[in-house]
Amino acid sequence: MIPLNFTVPIFLIKVMFFITGFLFFATLFSSFLSSFLQFILADKFDLKVRAYSLFGLTFTNNNNYWERSFKKFSPICECSIGLNIDKNVSKDSLKLQKQFTYSERFISLIVSLLIIWLTRNLLITWYKGEPLTFVESLIVGFSTGMVFHSLIHIITSIYLFEVMFKGFLGYLQSKFDMIKYCNSFEELDLKPIEEIPYKPRLDWERLIYSMLYCYYLLSINKIEEMKKVSHEMTDILWEKEFLLNSAGAYYWLIFYYSEFEPSLEKADRFRDKAWTVLSKDNEANAKRVLAYYFYRLHNDEAKAKILIDAAIDKYSMGVERALEKDLLLKLKKEIESKPIDF
Repeated sequence: MIPLNFTVPIFLIKVMFFITGFLFFATLFSSFLSSFLQFILADKFDLKVRAYSLFGLTFTNNNNYWERSFKKFSPICECSIGLNIDKNVSKDSLKLQKQFTYSERFISLIVSLLIIWLTRNLLITWYKGEPLTFVESLIVGFSTGMVFHSLIHIITSIYLFEVMFKGFLGYLQSKFDMIKYCNSFEELDLKPIEEIPYKPRLDWERLIYSMLYCYYLLSINKIEEMKKVSHEMTDILWEKEFLLNSAGAYYWLIFYYSEFEPSLEKADRFRDKAWTVLSKDNEANAKRVLAYYFYRLHNDEAKAKILIDAAIDKYSMGVERALEKDLLLKLKKEIESKPIDF
């Protein structure tokens, strides 16, 4: 039993302030700094910011017009980046991503080193031969944490590009690059995830490949196999919070549970999770997903027509463009050929 007159040692309190600065404030600011630099640098590398989330406040880029929405509060700032096809689709996207990421990481390190240098000078100015105060302990923890986070980000980026991208992620990126130039999805020659030469290590890696594989199976009309993969994606995402890097997987599952295995409950679950981004996304695939959702599950022809018309001539590129066009025109033809009830 702790005595009533027990007091926490001053040193322990200062350590707690240091840890708070190191773990909490440094993590928050490091996340903000990284996403902000990505936002600033993207255009310099012919990349495009698709969405930016600041602690839950989300901004979606619709043809250079920013729309604001709010999702559940998150301590993480995120910046969703993609290739800017309006500028140059012939560039090596992996090389661009590597240059972009390294630039952002090293600028973050420079900023962090500047922060710790300013902290040092500030403490020298304040120093009067006395121990650090609580606030000073917090500042030291924050500046040290910033450098720590920057170094960790650089190390993980080097590991990502020099190790992992020589494995599964490199294989996946090569398939996405093929989409820009091949004549049909069949040329991708995708295999079940168990048969590919490299194996994903994380859920988001598996989800990205599975999404691409499902579109491939759809294009070659292997519906039963596509169902199996979609169910596996459902199991992974059912309880997870929405993250921007998995948005494509959510889009696919909304489309799947609208068109192939109609289920309002499942489609709504994934739609609700992705809604802050999906509702503001002006790309053809987002409009197509919602068009199928409203027509198949809500029988809302008017809204589906609006979404289809909004998506026309906003396709992506390569075989992805052809697939989006086929899916949109298929639904449009079905709606227009439907008998009118009198």
